[in-house]
Amino acid sequence: MGIEGFIDIQLIMKGSGINDVEIRSSRPVYASRVFIGKSVNKSLTMLPLLFSICGVAQACAGVRACEQALGLKVPVQLEQVRNKLVNMETLREHLWRILLDWPILLDEQSLNQPLQTQEMSQIIKHQNDYRKLLTAGSNPFLLEQEIPSVCVANCQPISKLNQILEKSIFALSPDKWLKIDSIEKLQHWFESSETIAARFLKKIHQNQWQSLGRNHIKGLLLLETEGLETKSLEMEALDIDTLYAQFENETFVKQPLWEDKCCETNSLTRVDSPLLQELHRQWGNGLMSRLVARLTEMAQIICELLDEPENPSPAMNQNRCNIQGNGIGVVNAARGLLIHHVSVEQERIKKYQILAPTEWNFHPQGVVTQSLACLQGDSEQIKIQADLLINAIDPCVGYKFLLDKRE
Repeated sequence: MGIEGFIDIQLIMKGSGINDVEIRSSRPVYASRVFIGKSVNKSLTMLPLLFSICGVAQACAGVRACEQALGLKVPVQLEQVRNKLVNMETLREHLWRILLDWPILLDEQSLNQPLQTQEMSQIIKHQNDYRKLLTAGSNPFLLEQEIPSVCVANCQPISKLNQILEKSIFALSPDKWLKIDSIEKLQHWFESSETIAARFLKKIHQNQWQSLGRNHIKGLLLLETEGLETKSLEMEALDIDTLYAQFENETFVKQPLWEDKCCETNSLTRVDSPLLQELHRQWGNGLMSRLVARLTEMAQIICELLDEPENPSPAMNQNRCNIQGNGIGVVNAARGLLIHHVSVEQERIKKYQILAPTEWNFHPQGVVTQSLACLQGDSEQIKIQADLLINAIDPCVGYKFLLDKRE
């Protein structure tokens, strides 16, 4: 078992439905204490090695927290580079789930498996090439780094990734796919396309699983993020000042609550579009909305990387002042909001806490529990549906679930 840990899910079934859900996590939520007493840059160097899942996002959240604690001003250009690298990692993680996991969930694991594995190797290569091009070998996730000014609009790694998305995911260019703005047009797309994504959504439609797992858990959105009032889903606003107070409670990073409520954080809670708004109205935060949100985020990311906007959105909380040597760094990682809290004294780590999206989403009373508790059917149907929902919410670590059938 790696440093990331494991999640056990027990579904207790009575009659034709789920009676109870129990989630147990062995995730090492206090592993970041290893940094206490170490220098800031030493800790930042170790961070992506210790937490290999979403290592770029971890490094980004860590350096932002430390910069804030030390009161360092960060050049806008450096933050733009960090944002691009995090977006690239998010794109890779989504592609990993779709190309390698969705065929298994479709019971097509032997179909085109060598091709899918080859595509993932190419995707990782393009990610590495893009980072080299952006940074010229420097590390943008250490303190006071200088990053060369490089224009990467329409660069080869991004163009190659765009081709993979067009061929293997969308069956048309991602920017054209984003123009799908109704359920009717979405259905026409997956009925007329043969990509893994289209076949997957078609299966959900044929089985009438669009609203599978629908519940009333609210999403998380940072207060400083624009568009809170336009979101289709109900949202809870995180504010940095309250976060500081929450981190005083050591159990916050293990089973987080916001205003005494469980919340969720993922593509569904941060991406919006006319299509998603219609899906939300029809099926809430059910399975179809979750899957389309992931596809939407992928298309939006590649379009942004291709276009290289002149005024990209600023990094979250980058302009806040440090509070007595304390800092909080927030990143939209692939699976949701990743939050690092650090206290620094004489340029050494005094306290280090990490709150990952998995702890929100797989809270014992959280969105996974609420989604799975809705399931109805025989044991085989429930096993299939549970796998679909868990994969759609995505724990980022290994998991297993046991269906305990009781009279």
